[in-house]
Amino acid sequence: MYTCKKCGKTGKRWMRDGLCKSCQRKTWICKECGEEYLSINERDQCLKCEQAKENIVCDICNKQFPTKKSLANHRRYHNESYTKMMGSKHKGKIVSEETRKKQSIARTGKKLSEEHRKSISRAVKERWNSPGYKEQYHERNAGKRHISEEQKSLLSSIRTKAWQTDEYRQHQQEALDKLGVKSVFQLDSVKEKIKKTSEEKYGGIGFGSDEVRAKINTTKRISKWHSIDYSEDAIRLLEDKDFFDNAVGNDKIDVDEIAERYNINPNHLIQAIWRFGKQDNIEWDRRRSQAEKLWLRRFEKAGFDFIEQASIYDRKILKCDFLNEKHKFAVEINPTYTHSTFGRCNYGNVEYDYHYNRSREAEKNGYEVFHVWDWEDRNLVLSFIKSKLHLDSHKVSARKCDIVELSSKQANDFLAKNHLQGGIAKGQSACYGLVYDDVLLQVSTYGCSRFNKSYEWECLRSCSLSDWHIYGGLSRLQNYFIEQKKPKSLIAYTDYSRSNGAMNENINRRFLNYTGPSLVWYNYDRMLRDTLIRSKGACAILGIDRIDREKTGLSNNDIMLTNGYYGVYDCGSKVYELNL
Repeated sequence: MYTCKKCGKTGKRWMRDGLCKSCQRKTWICKECGEEYLSINERDQCLKCEQAKENIVCDICNKQFPTKKSLANHRRYHNESYTKMMGSKHKGKIVSEETRKKQSIARTGKKLSEEHRKSISRAVKERWNSPGYKEQYHERNAGKRHISEEQKSLLSSIRTKAWQTDEYRQHQQEALDKLGVKSVFQLDSVKEKIKKTSEEKYGGIGFGSDEVRAKINTTKRISKWHSIDYSEDAIRLLEDKDFFDNAVGNDKIDVDEIAERYNINPNHLIQAIWRFGKQDNIEWDRRRSQAEKLWLRRFEKAGFDFIEQASIYDRKILKCDFLNEKHKFAVEINPTYTHSTFGRCNYGNVEYDYHYNRSREAEKNGYEVFHVWDWEDRNLVLSFIKSKLHLDSHKVSARKCDIVELSSKQANDFLAKNHLQGGIAKGQSACYGLVYDDVLLQVSTYGCSRFNKSYEWECLRSCSLSDWHIYGGLSRLQNYFIEQKKPKSLIAYTDYSRSNGAMNENINRRFLNYTGPSLVWYNYDRMLRDTLIRSKGACAILGIDRIDREKTGLSNNDIMLTNGYYGVYDCGSKVYELNL
């Protein structure tokens, strides 16, 4: 129950600013009549001005209505004599006398006799064949689709090909009259000349020659490298074989090391290796995907002990990519292209709950799964996995640390370097940290509940310094927050792609539910949450003119796909609460 701070009125619905509707400040004022409203929608639908603009009265019964919508609903109950009276001017929905009889009989449960059915059928046919009825019918349906003239012209221009225009047909007819063919390129003499010129210049017929095709592909790749902002040395490495041989040599190729040295995507380097015929210098394993091979090398460098292709799911045919049996910890590598639900071309789409179901099955069998996405920082991923395997170099008890209060900027600076999701732009009203030997080791931030207004507070972020493990750090920071703020309730969300949320249960938080998968958009350069796309619109986020979207009628998903984004569903979150 909610209570108004001003008048004391109680109700089950949430009250904005603690005030009921009658006590809230009405900030939206109608310019015509001066009436005050709580929202802009109520102001735009001002009933006084609507009635003043035009008299909304039923033409048959002279009954007055506050809005056009209520009048349209009323008109449905008049019989078809109203249609005859209004003629083609009427665009509302009218229920005929036969239809009303049919609905009435359906409500009473009585079956229609054969004679009654025939009479209804005759009446319907007579009405359809009556003069002007078909035109009125199509006019009403066309009005319901709300297609503007600008949209119609755009659609017609898209559907009409160049060779379907009258101008093109006229040129064809002129060529046919003069030369006997529709186009000069169909003449045998012109064909022979094109063939001879192409063989002399390119060694083949136009774009069919190997030289021309290779030049086109090289130009496309170089323009792509420039758009990614690769350095000149990186572009030479990917395109110049001599430069590649001098940089790499004839030894075994370490893809990660070279990609880091020139700051390029490892997949682009592998394409160049195949193009230059150096694939024999890499130890290939056909059982693994390229992404799995790269992460395997990183895990080996970090000293992680993993089993490959282990069975932890209900269906034995499904395997996890990497497993540490000692800690019941598994890792799944999810490349964007092969694990996306929207935007793939050569593969079937992945179901939206594919990753979520894998985490659920593994949790049921006693395992914790960590999903690796392309948009995550590689070093933070390795640091997180290292902490899960209890391989942190530094360990300290929270009792030996001092608690300090932080500003939102200080907390975000720490989270940006140590949290996989980074900081939060606004809403962190309570930020606390643990300091040991003048070094900030762990941070927890709290704020008002963002998604569920039934709770007073929400735990927004919590993480420790990379390569440090603080025993009891989360519990101590939560207890300090409770002492300072004295909250009545607290809610927390744990990213199900990272963890099964066992740390929440260790500090007396009670599990509530799963949120289910959420959609993420990624184009190998920028990651965007679908919640942001739906709240602000794809045009505003990508800087696209909104008029272009309205012309084409594209949805947010269509706009993201046409701009090179892939839609991937993650595992969602696990929700926990703490009632005090």
